[in-house]
Amino acid sequence: MNACATGHGQTLGALLHHAPAIFHGGAERLRPSDVVEDSRQVTPGAVFIARTGASFDGRNFIDAARSAGALAILTDPATASQVEGAVVSTAHPLPVGAQLAHDVHGDPSGNMTVVGITGTNGKSTCAVLLRHVAEATGHHCGLVGGIDTCDGVDIKVASLTTPTACTLARLLSKMRTNLCTHVSMEASSQGISTGRLIGTQVSVGVFTNLSGDHLDLHGDMQTYGAIKQEWIASLPSEVPKIVNINDAFGAAMTSHLSGSVLTCGDQGDAQVDIQRASLNGQQLVFRTPWGTAETDLPLIGAHNAMNALQVVTASCAMGCAFESVVASLASAPTPRGRLQRVPGGGAAVFVDFAHTDGALAAMLASVRELVVEGGRLIVVFGCGGDRDRSKRTRMAAVAGRLADVVWVTSDNPRTEDPVAIIEDVWSGFDPSDQSQVHREVDRATAIHIAIAEARANDVVVIAGKGHERVQVMGAVTTPFDDMAVAQAAIAMEGA
Repeated sequence: MNACATGHGQTLGALLHHAPAIFHGGAERLRPSDVVEDSRQVTPGAVFIARTGASFDGRNFIDAARSAGALAILTDPATASQVEGAVVSTAHPLPVGAQLAHDVHGDPSGNMTVVGITGTNGKSTCAVLLRHVAEATGHHCGLVGGIDTCDGVDIKVASLTTPTACTLARLLSKMRTNLCTHVSMEASSQGISTGRLIGTQVSVGVFTNLSGDHLDLHGDMQTYGAIKQEWIASLPSEVPKIVNINDAFGAAMTSHLSGSVLTCGDQGDAQVDIQRASLNGQQLVFRTPWGTAETDLPLIGAHNAMNALQVVTASCAMGCAFESVVASLASAPTPRGRLQRVPGGGAAVFVDFAHTDGALAAMLASVRELVVEGGRLIVVFGCGGDRDRSKRTRMAAVAGRLADVVWVTSDNPRTEDPVAIIEDVWSGFDPSDQSQVHREVDRATAIHIAIAEARANDVVVIAGKGHERVQVMGAVTTPFDDMAVAQAAIAMEGA
């Protein structure tokens, strides 16, 4: 691939010719190889964006970036006036730098079909299913997700649901190099609001649902929902927008969207019927503008039926053959930590990431329907520290209403007192439910007791951490995997 195709070899003057930027120290003649926001990621030839952030101020790391070989510094005018050498001055370092990152790498998303998925719950499941469908129907597909990322060759554990714009540009470029034609990408509210998607061209947009979460960041539900709606609405009119209208916010959103809108739901353009369901999966019938077909889905729950419907709709909207798309779902993988069955005998045990009241309600309602007569639904969950406190009582109310036995325990307490978090959760239970609610601050102990006390027909769901493999308590991060702990507990019961 030649230099012009990748963006490498072009000067900063050419790359930024439309941007509101002023060049100093001959910066316009330089040819950057990369753009970064983290001074630790600087390689010789990179442009370093020195700007203020939520946790760090990149302007404090200009000297470190220079020492690491930064070709030029992109920063605000006041800082630029104090920096020697090659500098790009702009009043808007974030959007200018983000777009520059994509341009340096040759606008990789413009050469691939990128499906962006936003919503409170279901993003990761949809992203994993969409990649599976794309690959099964003959398209090499990368993944940008909250569980893993895949550049078309290597799979890595994700650190952020939506990477920073610079990291995303680099990842998309690697996908293109690895011959990916499609990308399945999660778009988090934080990623949208902090400009991480600037420069990424989206070919299909998906909205899954909205429920209470991240209010510690966004303030209230109106602001939180507006972030997702505005992103979907900002997509060009020709971009298909796939909206779950069984969700009240999604239904209302459609009146604010223009161009190609495809609704999914009981009264939508695309619909799904559950023919039969068990703890091993469900048989679904899809009725869409492209036809009607049925298949078995190895994932359980009505919420996963909706996830599958949106994936089918998005896949067909981007050109995949309907019959092949539906057929491919029969071999779909269970995303790690999303109602993932724990191997072993005795009671059925699942690990799930549900960490909001909306997700917990949808998941437990689905599992509740599959519990056989005489069996109990047992849930183990906690709430994270230093995060949205408003959902603690709401999650308690959901668990108390839908589960037969509840164990409230620690999630990731972070800097909060684990016992105080549990007390917050406890206050949300209806007094009539509290006789079936137990408190155990140690998560491993709670999981072991719940499994030990489960009978053959019971179903145990361990919720909140899902795919996570660490637990954060104070300043200490220790290995902790709900799946591994549950497997150990089952093994002890079978010994």
